[in-house]
Amino acid sequence: MGITDTQYLLVRHLDQPHPHCHLVYNRVGNNGQTISDKNIKIRNAKVCRALTEKYGLHLAPGKESVHRERLREPDKTKYEIYDAIKTNLPNCGNWNDLELRLKEHGIAMRYKYCGSTNQKQGVLFSKNGFEFSGSKIDRQFSYSKLNRHFAQAQQQTQYRATLAKRFHAAIGKYRSAYTDLFDHIGRSGNKGRIIADSINFGGSIGTLPLPPNDLSVGLSAAQLQRKPGESSEEHIARITALLNTVAEAMAIAAMEQRRKLRDRKANKPKMKLYTPTTYDHYLPKEEYPEFSVLSNNLIMACAGCNQKKSDYWKYDNNQSRAILHFYQDIIPNTQFLFADLIYTKGNVPSMKYSTNYNLLPANIRQIAEGHFNRLELLAKYSDHLDHVLTELMDRRAEEHHFHTLTRHQIICQLQNISAQLKNRLGNNYWKAIAYDAISRHQQFLDDFISGEEFRLI
Repeated sequence: MGITDTQYLLVRHLDQPHPHCHLVYNRVGNNGQTISDKNIKIRNAKVCRALTEKYGLHLAPGKESVHRERLREPDKTKYEIYDAIKTNLPNCGNWNDLELRLKEHGIAMRYKYCGSTNQKQGVLFSKNGFEFSGSKIDRQFSYSKLNRHFAQAQQQTQYRATLAKRFHAAIGKYRSAYTDLFDHIGRSGNKGRIIADSINFGGSIGTLPLPPNDLSVGLSAAQLQRKPGESSEEHIARITALLNTVAEAMAIAAMEQRRKLRDRKANKPKMKLYTPTTYDHYLPKEEYPEFSVLSNNLIMACAGCNQKKSDYWKYDNNQSRAILHFYQDIIPNTQFLFADLIYTKGNVPSMKYSTNYNLLPANIRQIAEGHFNRLELLAKYSDHLDHVLTELMDRRAEEHHFHTLTRHQIICQLQNISAQLKNRLGNNYWKAIAYDAISRHQQFLDDFISGEEFRLI
């Protein structure tokens, strides 16, 4: 401490529960010079710590262990401010919150600014006529550290709010998908076996039913429990992702149940250009994850169309939709798809499809055009002329009366087939349009009546 060559008195006291010493010394040294007391408290604390560590004495853990009732001013007030900040800070989200809470304890707060600017660089707390900077109260209460604490608290609050919003959205998707799936299973005649467990989240969420163990989309109560060492935020994020995954699986399973139910009810399967084997997200799930398990956003499609559509659903240069939504769009039965049968070199028949979008209402015209162009449907229809011609050849071979029909009767037969297809599948069904084109082509009718076998592309 730099106290040398002077008179001093060191007295040991045992009048308190803790033994202690008092040091009294003459600040005028034996040489007549004044002994400096600059930073005496800091030097004193440094020497006390060094002696404590050297002799293995007990080191006080911090301000919490200080006996407040023994303090004198200004330390008494400083510790009152320390205790008030320590107690209220966890419940404060910003500086205003802290100021209001400290005011209830009779503590005023003001800021220290950088020169004549509005830039804050410090904070001071006052009570009982004493004022201390935040760092003097405790290093963790300096302006910069408190400011960082509030910034982190706000980020944490926003993050928790986002987590809660996503969690409640996942709960809603899960309930909707669960009801959709097991309502369809119940209607298919399996009501008796749907006995599910449940988990109670409490609060506004309440009880959540779990899928039966014998289904592929399994979810157990153990998976939803908080794991050891897992924070509440990590727990919510994990089960939110889990609920979304299970909800999507249940939505797809429900779509499959509906498809099987339709197939069972139908007298025979309807012929498609391609058999739908996939579910396309009309709105891309990467861009709209909140709709990823919505049944109206899952459109049955063949693998080729699904791949061609990809994430495309609107024109690149504006916000207009470019893909038809067969659940939502009202598509008129006005015919806008046409075809002509032509013979290429080598006397090979081929079908050329065309469209006239001007025949459609203005609200659907641009969408239909984008749909056909993106999926290259006209080329696909043309490539499948062999399906139609094969059907005709089979019909001619199996129905012997075809050989006795006149040209007019054959034309009527072809037009009747087209009308039946249009009645079932709409006026723009590609195969119905093909039969119309065949019924108008004189050379084809001549070859068909004469029994000519067609060479197909």
